[in-house]
Amino acid sequence: MNMVEPPIKEKQIKKGDFKKALKSLKKELELEPNNVELLYKMGNLYHEANKTNKAIQYYEHAVKLNPNHIDALYNLGLSCEKVKNNNKAKECYKKIIRLHPSYIDSWKGLNNADSLYEKMIKIYKNIIGIDPYDLDGWEGLGDFYYGIKDYDKALVCYEKAVELASFDVDLWIKRGNSFAAIKEYKSATECYEKAIDIAPNQAISKNIPIIKSYEKLIEKDPKDVNLWINLGYVYEYMNNLDKAFECYEKALEIDPTHALARYKWNELYTIRSEL
Repeated sequence: MNMVEPPIKEKQIKKGDFKKALKSLKKELELEPNNVELLYKMGNLYHEANKTNKAIQYYEHAVKLNPNHIDALYNLGLSCEKVKNNNKAKECYKKIIRLHPSYIDSWKGLNNADSLYEKMIKIYKNIIGIDPYDLDGWEGLGDFYYGIKDYDKALVCYEKAVELASFDVDLWIKRGNSFAAIKEYKSATECYEKAIDIAPNQAISKNIPIIKSYEKLIEKDPKDVNLWINLGYVYEYMNNLDKAFECYEKALEIDPTHALARYKWNELYTIRSEL
């Protein structure tokens, strides 16, 4: 992927400097009217001079000639936000994400990687700033934070996403994974259980680490009958009847009078006997 330098930061430009730079760029464009980089620079010049509508014209021309020009798209989005064309701005930001989902990864280890992390975060924040009900924006920002191991911020984003799409199995799993990453295993298992409740086969097929979460909880409280029963349920979902039976048996060892544990033990005992 050919990368270009990040967009220049917005700054004040003196009137005399603007005229001088404009004159120079116009001469170059007369010779190469379809030079994308010159068009991009012209957009930046107008952007710096706070002539936003003119900047938009040049950015749009650059993007038309090279739809993959990330930085022209980015600055076009910023300029569109300035003139309150939020739909167009959002379209630009989302196109950057679609074009180069690994945009940041390609810069890892470089001196300007941190600034590019910040830029991608700003792109997502711009999207949800324009439209706080944009599910893809919240989920994408959560994925990004999760990718850079900022799990607390990822959780905030996934929580917002779940509010918008409470029956999305993937979102519950992503929340669970984030909780597991910070060793909040109780909350992790609750999220995984929610995913299973919504669509058992779909959730289990994604190999969610719910068993590990339950095992971590059981390490802390090995006498909790309900944890053993719930782990048994998970093994049943996974069609691992032997493991499930062992869990119910363990629950009965802890509390021989527990009605649900005895019921599940008897149920599986009968099923296994018939196999």
